[in-house]
Amino acid sequence: MKKHLGTMALAVMLTGVIAAPFAAGMTRDVSSSKMPAVTTPNTYNPNAPVNGRNSFTQSQVTERLGKAGYSNIRDLKKGADGIWRGMADKNGASMNVMFDYQGNITTGTSSSMPM
Repeated sequence: MKKHLGTMALAVMLTGVIAAPFAAGMTRDVSSSKMPAVTTPNTYNPNAPVNGRNSFTQSQVTERLGKAGYSNIRDLKKGADGIWRGMADKNGASMNVMFDYQGNITTGTSSSMPM
């Protein structure tokens, strides 16, 4: 019986040690996070474009730009900062476009578009 109680006590202790980090993570306050790593529909990140590791492929960026109303998308290149940059047309005007890892699409002048 003593051996059984010792084994049970050890099991309870290990469960607490293993579960504690997960429980702590579940109660973490995430309201202080600035922006999510993924695009959030109908929100605007004033810091866009945001540098970061970008997993979007060139064809995914082209597709997203097309869905946002851009056409004649060309010269897309991903920079060392993770931001895709290129040219596209929208509403009859040709412009520089940027696409970051969060899915934010921004436009800018050629001086803000280092390649």
